[in-house]
Amino acid sequence: MTATKATKVLLLAGVFLAGFACCFWLKAAPHYEELETFFQGELAGRQVRGVSYFDYHGLGFFQYNRWKVVMEAADGSAVTLYQNQPVFQEPKPYQPEIEIKGSEIWIDDGKNKLRINVEPVNEPAK
Repeated sequence: MTATKATKVLLLAGVFLAGFACCFWLKAAPHYEELETFFQGELAGRQVRGVSYFDYHGLGFFQYNRWKVVMEAADGSAVTLYQNQPVFQEPKPYQPEIEIKGSEIWIDDGKNKLRINVEPVNEPAK
């Protein structure tokens, strides 16, 4: 009977250590992944995209899919113009309606309606 108790204790300790190691690995491994591009357009010669993404720094089941609107900068990098904050336990975040009208980007995410005016900036000659 002592051997059975020892086996159960060792098995329980092994499960606990494996679970702890798994949680530590998940917390130590940040992850970013773009899931889909749900909008593409062009404004002032620059690419504008609506992207849904998954970004976590910890246990993944506590994080939710998010979305953002990004615009390509002059140097080719992406500038985030707007991103949502998902509601707790929202199964799938609402993807916004995005339109480009003239020099403006219109975003309606169901909660907020935004109008972003984009004007090119001319750098002074040196």
